Order: sequence, then C-alpha cells, then structure tokens
Amino acid sequence: MNSILYLLVFVFLISNSNQTRLLTHIQKSYYSAFVNRVASGFHSLWRITYLEQYPCVKNRFKLTNDKIYKANFTKQDFIYPMIISVTDRYIKVKIHQNMKIGINEENDKMYIDIFNMIYSELPSDWRKENHDTASIACYLVLKSIFYQQKFTQEYIEDMTIKIHDEWIKRNKNRTSSHLKLPYHLLSSIEKKKDRQAILIAIQIFRFYRLDRIFNTTRIEFV
Repeated sequence: MNSILYLLVFVFLISNSNQTRLLTHIQKSYYSAFVNRVASGFHSLWRITYLEQYPCVKNRFKLTNDKIYKANFTKQDFIYPMIISVTDRYIKVKIHQNMKIGINEENDKMYIDIFNMIYSELPSDWRKENHDTASIACYLVLKSIFYQQKFTQEYIEDMTIKIHDEWIKRNKNRTSSHLKLPYHLLSSIEKKKDRQAILIAIQIFRFYRLDRIFNTTRIEFV
C-alpha cells in the first residue's frame, strides 16, 4: 500500500501545484475505494466460479476468528440445529435465522457461509484475503499505467503470476499443496481465479474512468 501512495504523491508533485496536498488526500480515498470494489468483485466472481465447479453446492462454511464480528450476536440469535461440513468434517451447530452463520455451542466457535455472503457481509478475517489480493492487483495495474506499459495478453499473464506468487507467500502454511504449485503447473481453473483479480481491477479502472482521478492515460488493450 505505501509504495503506491508514494508513487501517487510523486505523480502529483510533478503534475500539480498548490493543490498537491488536497489532491493526494482525494487520491488516497479513491485508491481505497478502488481496492474495495475490486475485492468485492473478486469475491462475487469466486462465488460464480465455485458454483460452476460444484453445481450442486448449497453452502461453504468456514471458521471465523473475528471477535468483533462475533460480538454482534448473542446465543439467542441462533435457533436452528444443523449439521454443517467444514473442511471434510461434520460439525453440529445452531444456525442464525439468516442461515449464513452457525455457532458450535460446545466450544463457542463461529462458522460463516462464505458462499452465500457478499463481500460486505464477511467478517474481517475473510474479507482480508480478498482485500490483500485486490490491493496487489490495483497496485500492479496502476504501476503499469504510470510506466505506460501496454496491456497485452502476455503482460496480463505476467501480472497474474505475481498475484499467485504473493498469494502463496500469504498462505504457504495453511493451504492445500496443489494450490501452492508454481503458476504454470496450476489447473486452468486455478489460473483463471488468479487472472480474474487483474481483469476486475482493469475493468473497474476503465468503468469508473479512474484515469481522470489518477491523472493517467486510459487503459488500452493490445
């Protein structure tokens, strides 16, 4: 995050005058919104892709350790007994009336259905992974524009490899071995997931005409 903001400040220093400080503040605000939109789009597209992979899927529950998120609920909010599948284990929980959150009354652990939640509904620990990927994608896209890089298919693939490499660094201790393979050894489905982060960042940059905000040229595909 800091590296892109330093780059943005530099751009404004050489392209503007007395309004540099104000423009830098606006720039940071738009950059934050840019990342959040990409993160939200990335999660939404993951839900679509996951359904394509598993057409019969109804939910996908995962453990959350977000204590602030948990504090928003009381045990009385969970009323429906249910058996859920979490990483090849079956767990008895009580489900919230929204059918997206479950709590194990024996150990007070909370599980959330990431498949049926939009990005804004996710607890912070599950938003973080989407946000981290989006941050890198936005940084790579903006850096490429500043340096007038042509967006060829080959270059988009190079950025996608960086997305995957950074993902491995963040998840090397907690993910399946087949996902930690070098990019060129991934399945086409997994490559597509990584590529989507870059493509969403490009689409959002173009749709919202962020070139006007960041004082750059428009993205043009080659």
